[in-house]
Amino acid sequence: MVREKCVNTEVIYDYILGKLDSGASEQARNHIESCPRCQARLNEVRQLLQVIQDDALLEVPAPVRQRNINLFRPWFETRQRELLSQPKPGLKQFLAQLITDTRRNPGLNAGLAGLRSTAFLNRDFQLLFSLDEGRIEVDLKVSPAHQEDHYNVLGQVVGLEGQICQVELVTPDSAILPADLDETFTFQYQNLAAGSYSLKITCGQESFEISPITL
Repeated sequence: MVREKCVNTEVIYDYILGKLDSGASEQARNHIESCPRCQARLNEVRQLLQVIQDDALLEVPAPVRQRNINLFRPWFETRQRELLSQPKPGLKQFLAQLITDTRRNPGLNAGLAGLRSTAFLNRDFQLLFSLDEGRIEVDLKVSPAHQEDHYNVLGQVVGLEGQICQVELVTPDSAILPADLDETFTFQYQNLAAGSYSLKITCGQESFEISPITL
């Protein structure tokens, strides 16, 4: 008697998960019921699927999750720098318009212009810029540093959330200072000498420039 050919493992998976049509499902069931080898494979697949399902219900402890994230962070940061450094043909450029300068309006409440939830002590003045007809706003809050005629700058970008962006500050002597954006798209520079600066924000195919920024 010719022995009937066993069903393959993929069919067994589909049979258990109910993905086979009625005819194929009946054919698989008839064979499995008469084949000890396929019955054993069926049990193995069921056990494996149960393990996968149980694992999916487990909540990973926060320290373990953070450790796993840190394993991939160097790769992600390297890849992010590679993407940002690639040439961008046809880059759309936008120039900023100054909306608020609290040095010109000493009675203005600087908290009205942005960074509403960010604590910023010893604030000296605030600058608010608008780009692309208000689609993007950049809020800069400037406070005196410990060194005379030097300033700390806390900035926030609104309107580009969810994108990979690069922030660079061009100093009066043309040096370029990159800054890291956190999850709230906030960045900071410390101990900047008084002078005229330019800020450049690059996101994908768009470039936003704020110039001059006079400290």
